[in-house]
Amino acid sequence: LEVTLDETMAMMPGLSLAEFDQVEVVARVSESGDAIARPGDIEGTSGAIELTEGPVQVELILGSGP
Repeated sequence: LEVTLDETMAMMPGLSLAEFDQVEVVARVSESGDAIARPGDIEGTSGAIELTEGPVQVELILGSGP
C-alpha cells in the first residue's frame, strides 16, 4: 500500500511538518478500532526520519505491537 502524507493530513490542527527537523512514521492496525495502542494491535515504525526538501520514501513492515 502506498500512502502520501502531506500538510493536509496533520493530526493536530495548527501544526505543520515544516516546523520539525525529524519525524517518525507509525502505522497501526487496531484490533479494537481505537487510535490508542493496545495489546493485539499490529504496528510498524520508521524510527527518526530527517526531513529534507522534496519527497522522502519510507518503508514500514508491520509486525506484533505492544
